[in-house]
Amino acid sequence: MFVTDTHGDKVDQGAAKVALDFEAWFRPEIRIHGGDACDFAWLRKNAGEEDKDAETMKADVEAACHFMDAYRPTHFIEGSHDKRAREARESSRGAVKALAAEFHKRLRYVVEDVHHAEVFEWGKRKGVMRLGDYALIHGYASGLQATRQHAQVYGNVIHGHLHRSQTETVPRMGDGSDVAVGHAVGCLWQLDLGYNDGHLQTLQQQHGFAYGWLHEGGMHEPPIVTVYNVTPDRDGRWRFPTEERVA
Repeated sequence: MFVTDTHGDKVDQGAAKVALDFEAWFRPEIRIHGGDACDFAWLRKNAGEEDKDAETMKADVEAACHFMDAYRPTHFIEGSHDKRAREARESSRGAVKALAAEFHKRLRYVVEDVHHAEVFEWGKRKGVMRLGDYALIHGYASGLQATRQHAQVYGNVIHGHLHRSQTETVPRMGDGSDVAVGHAVGCLWQLDLGYNDGHLQTLQQQHGFAYGWLHEGGMHEPPIVTVYNVTPDRDGRWRFPTEERVA
């Protein structure tokens, strides 16, 4: 199971409940969080004073840890928002450095020490988890062609970052004789927040997550992954491709 982009206290409680209820029913052996577990809005260059409130900062991290405790990830792929705290811890000074270190340590403690998840730090090389014939990443490109770009570079790929659900089949880089499938997985955060009310591109955002099976490969072949994207329809009903179950 692959969930992503929960963004701390900006998580959508309804979407998160659907994902966690499905996890309890499906009981996946491999549970991946694809990044942006925290929002870390206070570390943005243009962060407002409300983002820098101590209680707001604490709520962000505690909400992320609460979701992790419920989801119990086996793997965590660091997202672009998560890396803000690590970078601030390494390069900032004074109070910002201390707070970033504290919050980064708190999140990593829950992920690694409590749930013993394997962590993949942010980066186009090291932030890549391999599972069978798929690469799993947070996402390093944006825009309408991002899923195609990820598939051309990584081959079969599952990623977040875009906050929308999308599947693309594309020729891989090279002679074009091979194809790859890219799955952009929807997010679990609130789709409409005050700061993005006027941004038309956010209308593309969708709640969602992915699940599937890892099948044993042949003697000289890697295991094969079957992937299903799950998103709610216009009426808010979640439909799961492999069953009649509706949430």
